[in-house]
Amino acid sequence: MSLSGNENAPGSGSGGVQNDEELGMGRFGNDNGATTHPTAPSFKPEQLDAFQGTGFELIPLNAWNALDAKGRKIGKAPTGKGWRSRQPLDSDEAVQAMSEGRNIGVRLRACDLVVDVDPRNFPPGTNPLRQLQEDLGISFADWPTVVTGSGGLHVYMHRPDDLPVKESVDAYPGIEFKTHGRQVVAPGSIHPDTRRPYLWDDLGPMVADGVPDAPEALMNLVRRPERSSAAEGCEIDAEQLAEMLTGLNAEDYRDQGKWLELMMACHHATAGAGRDEFIAWSTSAPSYSDQGYGIGRRWDSLNVNCEGGVKIGTLYKALHDAGRGDLIPRPSAEDDFSDALDDQTMDRVIAEAGGNSEVSFVDSMNEKFCAVLENGDFSIYMTDVDDLYIPPRTIMTRLSRSAFRFYHENELITLPDQKRRVSVADAWLAHPRMRKYPGIVLDPDNRETRKLNLWQGWAIDPKIGDWSLMRRELIEEVLCAGNPDHADFVVRWMAFMVQKPGIRPEVAIAFRGNEGTGKGTLGRALMRIAGRHGITVSSPKQLAGNFNAHLRTAVFVFADEALWPGNKEAEGTLKQLVTEPVIAFEPKGKDVIQGRNLGKREFLRT
Repeated sequence: MSLSGNENAPGSGSGGVQNDEELGMGRFGNDNGATTHPTAPSFKPEQLDAFQGTGFELIPLNAWNALDAKGRKIGKAPTGKGWRSRQPLDSDEAVQAMSEGRNIGVRLRACDLVVDVDPRNFPPGTNPLRQLQEDLGISFADWPTVVTGSGGLHVYMHRPDDLPVKESVDAYPGIEFKTHGRQVVAPGSIHPDTRRPYLWDDLGPMVADGVPDAPEALMNLVRRPERSSAAEGCEIDAEQLAEMLTGLNAEDYRDQGKWLELMMACHHATAGAGRDEFIAWSTSAPSYSDQGYGIGRRWDSLNVNCEGGVKIGTLYKALHDAGRGDLIPRPSAEDDFSDALDDQTMDRVIAEAGGNSEVSFVDSMNEKFCAVLENGDFSIYMTDVDDLYIPPRTIMTRLSRSAFRFYHENELITLPDQKRRVSVADAWLAHPRMRKYPGIVLDPDNRETRKLNLWQGWAIDPKIGDWSLMRRELIEEVLCAGNPDHADFVVRWMAFMVQKPGIRPEVAIAFRGNEGTGKGTLGRALMRIAGRHGITVSSPKQLAGNFNAHLRTAVFVFADEALWPGNKEAEGTLKQLVTEPVIAFEPKGKDVIQGRNLGKREFLRT
């Protein structure tokens, strides 16, 4: 694969870099289940010379053909635990490791950014690599580049140490942006599948001559929204997470809602650093074995500030329920517990972790509840999972202060230095560490970090597949009556909704046809993608009536037989809903509030 995106370039191969480079176990000096082949591949240790005197950190990986206990290839994974903090190899040690049949990795520092291109994850008929370079007005040929053993690319760049980076961008599938806490396979190593070496692109610059800065346009693209210090996780590191996940069977998490909650807990607990460890655990289940890339993108869509309060307590409870409370780190066992833990369970988990019986109820309450002051109105929001939908939705239910107190009226706690028992509701409301926000926002771009963000992401992970039946037969032949231009517009409108949920398209789509022709099929498919951010309305009042607070979190509005051409009263409101950037939302019995209008609307009419 060439830097221009031409997959037929000399020396290119099919596929790309695997996503499990930092996974696996092993020990430097142990072949870790390596398999034998009639002829050994040829390592290229001279490729490591370019790193001498540059400050790049080399670490040992497993043997190129090593397998783990489940028979998975781990030749691109570091050996043993503690690889993020162990002393790096010097050049002689790295060459020695290669002579023993082991791969070498480059451990990325805070100043490193590697653009990892994996063509296997390009959607059919697309070239995100070429598109990214065109969109940013750059050429990756200007940076040191390694062509991987399977035809992918590792493009080395320099970045500011304090730049928070998101590891994938939805518009460019198959491309990851790796930085501190990650590693990539070093040139000279062997790809486990193709048995071909990783090699420097000789036509480009070399790291020995200095690594150019990442272009400003790329840094703006991959910049992750800042997290407020009060909301950051990082109770455990990635290696602790890997150890804890050994106590859970991934096959027990085939339920999407249950799996999603655990992922949110692991993401918050590691402040996002446990990405590869969670992917490795998930893909150990046959039902997730081919979904590593999609899981990674789902992980990247999360934000520590926006995970509905699902934190490490959920992981602790899962370990307890599996009989593996011994894996809970001892120093922090008493700090975080899920609200689902009753007193007996709490005491047992703490005892297993070596703690004492005095627990912090605040963190437990903060997992599920938060206080919000909006338009002068004080409310409590409760995070829950709604199993009515497939897949289940994470929802937030608004409670008044009195309803919240009544809900916890029979749950009492004795606080330190106090003799009387009080309800957990009153104790939490009075505590300085109560989770609270000065307002609410629906912000898919995560630009506003102070307010409670109601955006929960899409309910379905992107996955390469064949949707020609819906695209050609339903959209083009049926809904668009064989008009390819109309069908192209519909597909682009749908893509705009998914790729740019934070921008309104200023146009709605209306389908008119006989009953039973399939108009609702497309709407229901988009509803499933939208998850909690999709809503179906079936009457003009629900769409254009006074009380419209249900539209506030909607990014897709499916109006099924909700309109008729002669309804002049609703016409002005509908135009506003389609084109205005800010609209009024009116909860019943509450004052009108202003909010962003992000709804993409599909109308059906028989």
